[in-house]
This record gives sequence, structure tokens and C-alpha cells, in this order.
Amino acid sequence: MKRKSFFHVRFYALAAAAFGPAVLRAAIDGPPIADNDYRLAILPTVTVGSARKVALGGAYVAVAEGVESLWENPAGAAYRRPRQTGRWGYDATLGSFLVDGDDIDNNGNLSDVHRRNAVLNVGGLLRYKGFGVGFFTVAQEYDLDTANGLRRFNFNVAAIDFAWRSRNQEFFYGLGIRPFGLEARPEGGGSRFLRLSGSAATAGVLWHPRRGNWRVGLSYAGSVKDDGRFPSDATSTVVVEGLVIPREITIPVTAALGVSHTRRTGPYWEDHPLLLTAQVDVTGKTDNAVGIESFLEQKFQPTGRRVTLTPRAGAEWEFRPRRLRLRAGSYFEPSRFDGVPGRLHGTGGFQLRLFRFRFIGEHHVALNYAVDAASRYFTQFIGLGFWAF
Repeated sequence: MKRKSFFHVRFYALAAAAFGPAVLRAAIDGPPIADNDYRLAILPTVTVGSARKVALGGAYVAVAEGVESLWENPAGAAYRRPRQTGRWGYDATLGSFLVDGDDIDNNGNLSDVHRRNAVLNVGGLLRYKGFGVGFFTVAQEYDLDTANGLRRFNFNVAAIDFAWRSRNQEFFYGLGIRPFGLEARPEGGGSRFLRLSGSAATAGVLWHPRRGNWRVGLSYAGSVKDDGRFPSDATSTVVVEGLVIPREITIPVTAALGVSHTRRTGPYWEDHPLLLTAQVDVTGKTDNAVGIESFLEQKFQPTGRRVTLTPRAGAEWEFRPRRLRLRAGSYFEPSRFDGVPGRLHGTGGFQLRLFRFRFIGEHHVALNYAVDAASRYFTQFIGLGFWAF
């Protein structure tokens, strides 16, 4: 049983490293963790995903276009723009971003950044008539200095979705699964000494009334719980490597509701399409839970004791028709910790069409760039994808 407990706590330490890219240096307020009767909550509160989503402030549930939508709204796998009329269709994206800052999870405490932090996004989407199936993966790799030397951690989470549309082509429905996996190896290679995986169900709806200018989107992602690894026969507090381990790890329920509006022309922008989008994210509670840094510091700083709302808004303007799109957005990131204020993010970016090729139709490759900045947080994203007309 001691061996099982050892690997159990190694998972918690590595999960903490994956979502909190730092070793905490500033003190956390709160009493010491004295027993195992608590939960560890994992939830990134900043925007992650494609360059377009980041640049629009994360307001993408009612845009739901292309492979980028799979992470935000599974119904986007079946949605097509009005000009996309072929029987078959496909989309793909590849990108990477860099994260910097000293308070990534907004818990009010400063921390040092990983020695190396690389994040890769990969996605693919295939459509046939009114159906679509695709995947979008976020792969994160970190190098951390630990008490046992330099370690490399990999945290991978994906969205695998299937969607279909109604006969009148106004409603789109999607179902999916969000698997995740965590593993660790010594830096420079060597045998894997930890691997853990799990999954959550997702669902989404997109309504495009009369195929006009408005769209409404709704998505839901269920909670994830890892509750089968704590020693069932433990009669006293379980402490491994000096850490009092939690009984459960959890990712809370999340839901999003949004609306978008597209105008092809206007009084001042003839043939310069304009997209406006907004949404609200709802994140459920995590009772009797602490954050990742609290676990490492072994101090009880409650997190997720109330439902939180994240408002988002963004705009996209085709500055140079069929060549360059400019994007801007913002969102308010609420803190999941008591007594810590939320923070306002500013986002922006562009899409530049580069070249075209023919394979099952004509496609145009585009360069995407995005930036997300807030107090004690900064990230840049660059990627390649298809230009959608």
C-alpha cells in the first residue's frame, strides 16, 4: 500500500506543476493542512486554445467556425460558412504559444516561472454533408527544478467531437469527450515514472436563425473526478514525501452561453466583414478544495467555494479584404480564491493569408498571431491554419 500511495502523491505533485507553472515563493495565508479530508481542484482560469479564440477574448462558443471550435463548442464540427457548399470539407490547425508571468492562476501569490514552458496545439476536422468529426489537442510540456532534480512533465488534454445539423440548417448539435493524460520522466529521457488519465463528457448547440447575421451558442463540459486511488484501508493521515495528500482531485463543471453577429458591409466598411461576439462562462463550485500551490505549500487556501462568471467579448474586422483580419477582445478573469480580486485581460491579434493549394477543393493557408495580457500574466500565440471565406 505504501508503494501505491507514493505514486498517488506523485500524480498530485505533477498535476500541480502542469497547471501552476511555478514553484511558489511567497507565503500563502491559511492554516496548515492537517489531514486528508480535502480535495485538489485543477482549473486554468486564463484563456487557452487557438489563436483566433485567444485574440477574441475567448468568446468563441457562438462563432463555432472551423477546427478551433471543437474545444469551445462541439456543435462547430458540423457548422459551415455559407460559401462552404461542397459535399466534403476539412480543416486543420497547428500552433504554439509561450506563457510568462508570476501569478498564472490568479491566487494572489507571486511565483517563479518554469525553466521551460512549451505548449502545442494540433487539430483536424472532417465534414461530410451535414456531419462532422474532429479533434483538437493541447499538449503542454514543462521542465521544473524539483527536490529530486530536473523533471519533465507532459499534460495533454483533447476534445474529440461528433456533430450534425438539422434539416433546415439552422441548428447544429454536437457531442464529445475530453480525455486528459499526465506523465513524467527525468529530464533528458529515461523511463516514465508516472502516467494518469481520465475524461469528461461534453455537449454543445449552435443556432443560426435563417442562416442570417446572428448566431447563438451553448456548451457544457462535465466534471472530472479521480477518486479511485486513495488507499481505501487507510486508518490514519496518509503522508508521502512530507505531503498530506488529498482524497480526491477534481475539475469542476463548466458551461458557456454566447451570441455573435456578422456584418458583410456597413456605412463605413464596404466589403470589410465585421464580426462581433460575446459570451459568459459559468464555472461550478469545488467544495472543500484547495489550489495546486496550496497543496505544494501544505496550507489550506480555499478555492472554488462559489460559482464564478467570466464575461468575454471580441471583434474581428477584415482590414484588407481576403488578405488580413485584425482581432481584439477582452475578458474578466474572476479569482477562484477568497479575498483575491479578479483581473481584466486585453487580447488581440491578426490573421494573414499566405498562399493557396488544391486538394479536395481549393484551400488558403494563413498565419495566425494572438496575445493575452493582464496583471502578472502574459502569453503569445503563433500558428498556421486555413483562411475561411
